[in-house]
Amino acid sequence: GTINSHGAWSEKSWSVSLSDTDISGNINALDLTIKADIGLNQFGNLQPGKLFIDFNNSALTLQASDSAFWDIKGKLTVDNIEQWHQEITGRFTTIFSVTGEQDNPTVNLQSLLTQLNWQQWYSDSLAIEARYQPMNDHDIQLSVNN
Repeated sequence: GTINSHGAWSEKSWSVSLSDTDISGNINALDLTIKADIGLNQFGNLQPGKLFIDFNNSALTLQASDSAFWDIKGKLTVDNIEQWHQEITGRFTTIFSVTGEQDNPTVNLQSLLTQLNWQQWYSDSLAIEARYQPMNDHDIQLSVNN
C-alpha cells in the first residue's frame, strides 16, 4: 500500500501526520487494513481527518473535525473478544466522542457488550455509559445496565 507521512520537531512543539495512507497486509496471518488522513501534535490534538483500522476481526473508525474545540468521534467494534484475551468471550461495540473547549475536554462513551462470558460471570447484554472530564477534578459519571 501507500504511506504518506510528514512530521516536524522543535524544542517547543512537534507534529506528525498521515495523508492518503492506504495499506493492507497481514500480521501473523491476520488481515490488517489501515486508511488514514489525520495528524497529531504534542498536545494530543488531532488534525482534521479520518482514521480506519481493521485488524483481528475488530474495527476502529475515528473522525476529527476542524475546530477550535475538541471534536472527535469514533467507533470501536470487536466481533470476538476471545481473539484479544483468551479468557473472555463475547463481542462489543463502543461509540465514543471527545468534545468541549481545548482546555476542558469531555470524553463520552456508550458501550454494548453481548454474550459476555468471563470466569463465572455471564451476561447476554451489558450496556455501559460513561462521561469523563479530566480537567474538572477528574469527574466521572458511570452507568452499567445488565
